[in-house]
Amino acid sequence: MEATKSKTRPRRVARTYDRNHNNIVSARSAAQLTDKALAEGIMPCIPATDIFGYDAIMEYRGKFRRVQLRACGLKEGQEKSATPPKSITFSIIRGKRKRRFNGESIHKRRRHFAPHELEAFIFIHVDYGLIFIVPVDAIDLTRTKFTVHLNECWHNNWSVLK
Repeated sequence: MEATKSKTRPRRVARTYDRNHNNIVSARSAAQLTDKALAEGIMPCIPATDIFGYDAIMEYRGKFRRVQLRACGLKEGQEKSATPPKSITFSIIRGKRKRRFNGESIHKRRRHFAPHELEAFIFIHVDYGLIFIVPVDAIDLTRTKFTVHLNECWHNNWSVLK
């Protein structure tokens, strides 16, 4: 019997999504935000589910602000340098994840935030403890990414929420 050659396709390398790392970064960012906001006299309220389109509400002297949190951190095994990065780029678009509904995979539509949905974005680098608070008016919401620089006025600018 003659051996037949089977056509082999190159294996696709699946992009790994480290859900555990993202959950840890999210939990650390929420804890850092809560700690620093309370030190500034701002009461954070982080809901258990994301049904309203914002991640937290910040209350200061009866004024409520809807904010969207964006966090990043060092990857597992990546060494922390002595100086923080000079600039960090964050995504400012929502709905990038793939969802499953009744066993079928559906792509949630990417959507830009509308100016009336939020008052501010809070960008956090959890490993360096950097917090940038940027009002929505200062961000071009038609873009998909926003870069914050360490020497900008948004670093620890809690007056945006007051």
